[in-house]
Amino acid sequence: TQADWLARSYQSLGADGLANIVGKLMFTIFQPPWYRFKTSARVRTDPNITQQMMGEFDAILYARELVIQSQFETTKLSTKFRTAFEHTVGVGNSLTLCGGENGNYWFKNFRLDHYVQKRGGDGEVLWTITLEMKDPMELSDQDIDAIDQTREELEKKDNENRQLELYTKCARQLDGT
Repeated sequence: TQADWLARSYQSLGADGLANIVGKLMFTIFQPPWYRFKTSARVRTDPNITQQMMGEFDAILYARELVIQSQFETTKLSTKFRTAFEHTVGVGNSLTLCGGENGNYWFKNFRLDHYVQKRGGDGEVLWTITLEMKDPMELSDQDIDAIDQTREELEKKDNENRQLELYTKCARQLDGT
């Protein structure tokens, strides 16, 4: 056919290489199962522990592994980690903000052009400033009043023209927090 003799342009070579490296990183770090709970050597060699008790310990640890794997899959952390790895491999840097409690965890990735950091002589981060684009319609009425606009004024604007820049600074305190 005519397409057989067309030369390959290699335009996607970089993207293919990045996807390959990130895929290998993801598989290396998160290959199922990427962790195992085992009883300690002290417990395994304890003469007071019977084989039946060891079987129960192993069953409990295995059940815990399944719970953690289930939580990992429901939070879609692998997608967030993939994005962070893509930025790290492709650009050389990435910032991921982690938060949450009681099993409700969230991760937010920042592109290199959406944050700045200052580090001390020892390499420790002194402060980080992030930039996020926020739709003010997500804000409370009190916060909308603080930006000297009304909800009705904001509703009249199209989505692109009402986005606000939100800068957040996180600084290390003298006590290390």
